[in-house]
Amino acid sequence: MCPSPQPDDTDGFDPDELLRQAGRMISNVDAPPRTKPTPEAIEAAIAGSKLTARFAAIAREVLIEGLDFDLAMLRHEISRPDLKRILDSVEPAARLPPGWERVELYLPAGIAADVEQLVRQAIGLPPKGRLAPRQWRKPERTRTYDATALAGRLTTAMWNKQLTYTSTAAAIGISRAQVQRTVEAKPIGDDAVERVFAWLGET
Repeated sequence: MCPSPQPDDTDGFDPDELLRQAGRMISNVDAPPRTKPTPEAIEAAIAGSKLTARFAAIAREVLIEGLDFDLAMLRHEISRPDLKRILDSVEPAARLPPGWERVELYLPAGIAADVEQLVRQAIGLPPKGRLAPRQWRKPERTRTYDATALAGRLTTAMWNKQLTYTSTAAAIGISRAQVQRTVEAKPIGDDAVERVFAWLGET
């Protein structure tokens, strides 16, 4: 193997050949298995991050407990870009395959973004700047219930407690949009329906 050049001593090395050699080395690497990061890997990534205790708790709720993005933003009063930055500070390390290391590369501006996206895709990360699509799964709607009656019960409870859509959503543990759909007697996911019935039963 060719010895590594010193940072301030590039005499005798052909930069173009070094880049070609790096490319050949990378071309021989097999993509790692696409596996979901374990809770232990996520915890380790959180511990190794520079997140505050509040942001670490948010990352844990979303990545380990499966908290919905909309509900996470509502519960913690953060924007979507802020949530994306929190998760991006944890997910790459949590998904790093065993035996792999993260390195910093310098590439021409015309290909740098494309190369980064390809590598993210190879190890199972969503495209940069987007939230993981797995979180936006379509809710199951298999439960049979009287949507009009449920709308009446929820509206009455909100009126009696002087609750807004936002405060009701926080109390039940669903999104504001789901509260509005329930009040309008529109269908919502099974999990949200269960939460509404449970909350009404406690009030």
